[in-house]
Amino acid sequence: METIRTTFARLVSWEPTHRLHRGLMTVLFSVGFVAHMARRRGVLSHPALFAEDGQVFLLGSLRDGVRGLNDVYNGYLIVGTRGLALLATLFPIGWTPSTYAVLAGLVAVGSCGIATRSQLTWAFGGWMPRALVFLGLLFLPQVAETHATLTNAIWWGGVGLVLVGLSDEPVTWWGHAGEMAFVVVVSLTGPIGIVLLPIAFWRLWRVRSAWTAILAAVWGATGMVQLLILRGQDRKVESVEWGVNLSGVLVRRWFGPFTTGSTYVQTHLAGPPWSRTAWLLTLVFAGGLVAIALRGRDRGAGAVLLFLGALQIVAGFVALGPLAPLLPDRYALGATASVVLLLASARPNQWPFRVAQLALIVWVLIGWPRNVSVPERPGPSFTNAGRCLEQPDTTCRVPAVPEPFSFTITPNDR
Repeated sequence: METIRTTFARLVSWEPTHRLHRGLMTVLFSVGFVAHMARRRGVLSHPALFAEDGQVFLLGSLRDGVRGLNDVYNGYLIVGTRGLALLATLFPIGWTPSTYAVLAGLVAVGSCGIATRSQLTWAFGGWMPRALVFLGLLFLPQVAETHATLTNAIWWGGVGLVLVGLSDEPVTWWGHAGEMAFVVVVSLTGPIGIVLLPIAFWRLWRVRSAWTAILAAVWGATGMVQLLILRGQDRKVESVEWGVNLSGVLVRRWFGPFTTGSTYVQTHLAGPPWSRTAWLLTLVFAGGLVAIALRGRDRGAGAVLLFLGALQIVAGFVALGPLAPLLPDRYALGATASVVLLLASARPNQWPFRVAQLALIVWVLIGWPRNVSVPERPGPSFTNAGRCLEQPDTTCRVPAVPEPFSFTITPNDR
């Protein structure tokens, strides 16, 4: 038994040499990208523009180019997504849906890949545990709306922001530069930087360094920019029914994917309501997770992850108003990611909670296979539209999913 414990401890704390590390990271990221993209059949063979992919990002990149980077949409700057759409114009326009899917997949891999950095050794352990956290995040349940979709790629950036907030201070100049660039771009792309701002100040409280103070200040400044723009847009927030609706959405969308599967929207819209067994299992899972999070060696980290998981769902609840009970996947992505991070980082000191942690990990691993596959997104072929768009003097009808997002591009738009 002692030999097994020693071997396990060595594996958990093992760090590769610098040269080996580069090779391992190349393999890990390549495998992660391929596996992540393969979760949905037809993601590259039968791609389609989704929601604002066409009306906002494709049209904006063709019509405005670089000048469109600071255009406001739905009350916010969306610099990162517009930048990716602009990058996609370097490739043949007929490839646009596939290019968008690849770029969105790279955002997911890059954001989740922050989990592998050595600055998170204190939270997850050595290279192998960090690599498993990376893969676990790429295989989150309940990602049908955010999987390989340019419009919703920024929500994966939110997962990366949480990982940055959990990190120790970098030791190299490029580590500092990478953190700063990532925080600025993600925070200037939609509301997620505002919602996750508390973890920047928690990191400042934990690390207490000049660099972290600068990072938190810049993060806060970008959030203030977004808030000022939002206020100037006078975006109306409709009334929300709180109470039971919020508590039900929190339980279902935060913990439910790990107990009942990832088909919440379909079940909620077309199927029967949750059974008592489903509620009981989910509440038991939630209670166990909260217990081990607050009994870990670093209770502050556990409390912060729980707070941010709830905050992201509440923020979506407020943003959607009367439609809040049908909370889309994008608003729950960060909350489901927090479950993986809590299971990986909690290190309870007392043996009952260690047993509970192990039981929850086994529970998740048993149920994970049914959550790997992402539902297909059937839609009209982009082939004819792509051929039309290759002719600059032609007006083209561009299909998108769902149909109301289809639109027309005229020669003046290009």
